[in-house]
Amino acid sequence: MVKASLNSITSFCSFHNYQGCKSEIIVDVNLSASFFVKPNYQKDSYAYMKKRIILIIGILVLIPFLLVAKVTYPTPTQWVNDFAGVLSSSTIRQLNNLALEIKQKTGFELAVAIVKDLQGEEYYTYANKLYEKWGVGSKDDKGCLILIVVNERKLKVEIGYGAEGFITDGLAGEIADNYMVPYLRNSNWDQSVLQGYLAFASVIGKHYEVQFDGVPEGSYQIGSKTSARSVIKFIFGFIILMLILGGRMGFLPFLFLGGMSGGRSSGGNWSSGSGGFGGFGGFGGGMSGGGGIGRGF
Repeated sequence: MVKASLNSITSFCSFHNYQGCKSEIIVDVNLSASFFVKPNYQKDSYAYMKKRIILIIGILVLIPFLLVAKVTYPTPTQWVNDFAGVLSSSTIRQLNNLALEIKQKTGFELAVAIVKDLQGEEYYTYANKLYEKWGVGSKDDKGCLILIVVNERKLKVEIGYGAEGFITDGLAGEIADNYMVPYLRNSNWDQSVLQGYLAFASVIGKHYEVQFDGVPEGSYQIGSKTSARSVIKFIFGFIILMLILGGRMGFLPFLFLGGMSGGRSSGGNWSSGSGGFGGFGGFGGGMSGGGGIGRGF
């Protein structure tokens, strides 16, 4: 349409011999043509918005990786590791000697880690990962890690697969509540770690039927209340059962009670006959059972 108009106007100017008319009219026609050609604003705005959306999505994806710093776990140098510098040298030396004795006589590995902070990680997760990175425990996963976090004021006891049978969550909680948390609340780090460690050592010695030189005999009565409560519940339930059955079991109850008074079998006591281990040479490569208890103080 524009070309046809241009040709007719040019012919008109040539017929009437108007000088310069052609060039002027061509300029006007070109301006008019640009006016009638409609720009594709919708297409341009769509492409722009598409780029903006892709950019925003990319930033949102990268933000978590930029904000979350990688958690670094300390390397153990001994059984009791104080990375926060809150324990006295005498306490560390005493507990490391006891840890070596426990390892020699039972094969059990009882570790301690005291750190300043969790580097933003949840303390249950931190303890579990630290346990597995260190490999606390023997090959049959008999080990325990006591983690204390100074700044966040957290306590976590992580228990190995092979120790969950005799270091139950209830027993670990009893030790934490009675022997550790009261001292931790007053920032008495030495006594909290010392008393907690000795209490756990007492449980380990009882299970393996050995006595450790570093643990005063009979000083820690762990689980005694729980055991007595269980016995009472059993007897009470047994009496109710007898009343319900009305004596139809005959003399079976007396045989059962007589069997209870028999001797107990010896435990699976393991002792290394090779003498000392020569100090700390690394943990045995055990794995955590994912259990244990946590406390705030």
